Amino acid sequence: MELYVGIDGGGTKTRVILMDLVSHRGTTVSGGASNPNGVGWNTALARISELVESGLTQLDAHTRHLHSLCAALAGVSSPEARQRMERELRALFPHTRIEVVPDALAALSAGTEARPGVALIAGTGTIAISEDHTGIVRRAGGYGYLVGDEGSGFDIGRRGIMAALQSFEHRGPDTVLSDALCRFFETADPRDVIAAIYRCDHPVARVAAFAPSVIQNAARDPVALGIVTAALDAHGALVESVIAQSQNEYDEPIVLGGGLYAHNSHWLEELRSRLPNRAFRLLAHSPAAGAVLRAVKQMTGEPLDRTLIQSWDIISRKLDMEENGLRAMADH
Repeated sequence: MELYVGIDGGGTKTRVILMDLVSHRGTTVSGGASNPNGVGWNTALARISELVESGLTQLDAHTRHLHSLCAALAGVSSPEARQRMERELRALFPHTRIEVVPDALAALSAGTEARPGVALIAGTGTIAISEDHTGIVRRAGGYGYLVGDEGSGFDIGRRGIMAALQSFEHRGPDTVLSDALCRFFETADPRDVIAAIYRCDHPVARVAAFAPSVIQNAARDPVALGIVTAALDAHGALVESVIAQSQNEYDEPIVLGGGLYAHNSHWLEELRSRLPNRAFRLLAHSPAAGAVLRAVKQMTGEPLDRTLIQSWDIISRKLDMEENGLRAMADH
């Protein structure tokens, strides 16, 4: 058995996929955050180790079966952080080839089947990223909620909350977002949300969770529409920036990933209207599956054999269906 491991680790969740491309076997394991900047290095490494071990157990496998591993993680954007994580993971899995990359590259690889290209990831945060045929990576945005993440779920939620409060206090235009904010936080006074936000364990995620309410009201409320329009404009600027930096015209369509595009189907057309000369593709596979492809690429080189990609595609779709089925059962 030769297992390839892909890890998609963020600030709230970590997803690990193990695949054997010969037998078409695979498994998915999920757990808590593994961003070392958020949970600390010891916790991040322990979580990754636990999830990989759990996957091995499910496949009745051993660490000696681990052929190659790609860890696509939030919090490792600097070379120093990536090198440290590679050292730590080699200590955990000494017989495995290791690659550590920023988490956005996993989504890019999932969308391009590990070929060069450009991706825009828009979820709680935002980033545009490119990778050329030599492996050179360029980025635009992705600097976190304090100094960046323009057009992100957090940005939309924050602007929506601010607009609701300003409207309630008669220092901003009237907006239905005041009532929407009260419904979301189950309160009669919009100002009561302040304590709910500042006292919760994950305020960024809490603010970002209001973004869907802003988006849903954009069709009937000028203030909400202005917030959504600004977000989509920011997405277009991120894409154009990273393409200009790379000075390269990629053959692959630009990959669109993250919750904002997964849950708002009309946003694809909105972005196309802003960038009519660009082709786009919605992300069809999970970033963790993209990390698996990067692990395969470490061992086999580029371009990847079509047979390997087909095996990867079959296993990825099967795992997604199984996970969606389990999620649906849990919801009921």
